[in-house]
Amino acid sequence: MNMYKVLTFKFFLFSIIFIFLIAGFNYKIDYAGFFNQKLYLANVASEMIKGNSILGLKNYDEKLLQKIIIRKFEKEPDMIVLGSSRSMLIKYEFIRDNQDISYYNHAVSGAVLGDMIDIIKEYKVKGSLPKKIMIGIDPWIFNRVNGAENLKSLLGLKSSEKQEIDLLKYKNLVNFEYTKENILFFYKNLNHQSEYSIVSNHQGMNDYVLDKFGTHYYPDILDAEIEKILNNEKKQIAVEDKYYELLGFKTLSNTETFEQFIHYLKENGVDIVFFLHPYNPDIYPSLARHNVFGIILKVEDYIMEFAKKNSIEVFGSYNPHLYNEIKKYDYTDGQHGKEIVYKKVLEFKR
Repeated sequence: MNMYKVLTFKFFLFSIIFIFLIAGFNYKIDYAGFFNQKLYLANVASEMIKGNSILGLKNYDEKLLQKIIIRKFEKEPDMIVLGSSRSMLIKYEFIRDNQDISYYNHAVSGAVLGDMIDIIKEYKVKGSLPKKIMIGIDPWIFNRVNGAENLKSLLGLKSSEKQEIDLLKYKNLVNFEYTKENILFFYKNLNHQSEYSIVSNHQGMNDYVLDKFGTHYYPDILDAEIEKILNNEKKQIAVEDKYYELLGFKTLSNTETFEQFIHYLKENGVDIVFFLHPYNPDIYPSLARHNVFGIILKVEDYIMEFAKKNSIEVFGSYNPHLYNEIKKYDYTDGQHGKEIVYKKVLEFKR
């Protein structure tokens, strides 16, 4: 019996020590920045909110940075942008309409519907949503990762849950999933903290830049390099039947989830605007006539019909030939335009 008590005591003592070690590890690494505000992504978010730009930041967790920024906002922006890398260059100057509004671009690379819903959930947890949202509609959001579970979570979220944030924060100290994410972060991301710099003015700097509005800027690329990239992409489409996220895209799916998400936003008083980024004029014809990738035409038809039924403004088109001034060298590849493309598209709504 005494031996049993000793073993039981040792077990509980070991368990307590183990829990304290886990809690200490999660507090120290704290990849989401709940406790350690000196964490590099938490520091990046703080500097952007102060009005500074971040120079040279690469290979970081874009989705995590968006969550940290939203948590740090004292007040939600009047307008935000949701979308993929094809929406990252939507600048404050292009959409403000001479109004003094607060604005933030939450676009993340390869975004799917679930990623957009997660960002809206962060705002909902804080208590309110932005007044206006521009959504970059990429064809592949109707191809994969529909975000149905994300939407169920958002629809079931009560405003009273805002009061539970601090409690949930401390629960993360002993949360298995948070521990697992911290371990991954420790091995993959900690070294990135020395790979960026903070500048008050990024004008004239030819580097990767993330400005205070969340807009991305990229280093200049030579026309000869663009030509090489486009030739390679045309070969992928014609010979290899490959083109980024459009691979295997045969039928429209996720439309029900998409429509529920849009209706949810409108019912919560959000003004919705759609943005369709044109493909490179040198690539678009190959996509449009392809037996699989030509589905982008069906996606655009669906979006235009849905927008008309729901009184939603639409800027842009996947078809670059609607904009005669847009040239192939106005892009960095087949699907990412330079600033001039965004400016021309946002000057005219459909």
